[in-house]
Amino acid sequence: VAARDAGHERLARIARSWRAAAGQFPIAVLVLVLGFLVLYPIGAVVLNSLLTGGADEAAGFSAWQEAFREPGLVRAITNTFKVQLVTQGISLPVAILIAWILARTDVPFGRTIEFGFWIMFFLPALGVTTGWLLFFDAHFGLANRWLTGLGIVDSAPFDMFSYWGIVFAHLTTYAVSVKVMLLTPAFRNL
Repeated sequence: VAARDAGHERLARIARSWRAAAGQFPIAVLVLVLGFLVLYPIGAVVLNSLLTGGADEAAGFSAWQEAFREPGLVRAITNTFKVQLVTQGISLPVAILIAWILARTDVPFGRTIEFGFWIMFFLPALGVTTGWLLFFDAHFGLANRWLTGLGIVDSAPFDMFSYWGIVFAHLTTYAVSVKVMLLTPAFRNL
């Protein structure tokens, strides 16, 4: 009788584990489908970049070699990494500080400020960048015209097409807002 009860207990444990696994089945299917939807296009682009010619030509890296021979490409890639490194280096500490203040203190209008970051995230980046261009462009920007018109400066101090202007555009579109949105609930649950 004891051996039979132990056998039933073992079967019951196996059945419970299968129920838990069955509950995870939809999540596994979702992960597989999303993985396919993300990885298939990337794989197709990489594969097609290796197949440069017709059916009679072998696969190779000739398209990649030709692309990297393009003048200015390596400099453009380097500048992209520099801009992102500086943007992330500025936005992460700023977002940590803002998220910590919003989550762990009773700052006045804290929920309103947090909602403002959500609004900032959902604003289209093209519209926000265009707005900053109208305000800070070197030739026709309102801020530059006001400062030169008042005689405060001789030439336009702001240029949205400069290195720091591009970093500023990244910071004011998504770099800070996404981090604040993700970090504030985490700090609130500490």
